[in-house]
Amino acid sequence: MANIMTSKMFLEKMAKVFTKYGVLTSDMIWQEELFNFQDEMMELLVEFYNKNETIPDKTMEMFEVFTAKK
Repeated sequence: MANIMTSKMFLEKMAKVFTKYGVLTSDMIWQEELFNFQDEMMELLVEFYNKNETIPDKTMEMFEVFTAKK
């Protein structure tokens, strides 16, 4: 079996990141925590993209970080 990440696995990991930083339940988030949250979400998106062959490049390009600057 290939090393893939299912949508369920992605959502579980994303829920852990959101819970870790309290993004949905906090009135505010410290700037350093915000940067860490952004980094972890970016890493998760890249991991999901790399481990799930069913995601088209066009979909991932909707996230500006995936858009290659030419």
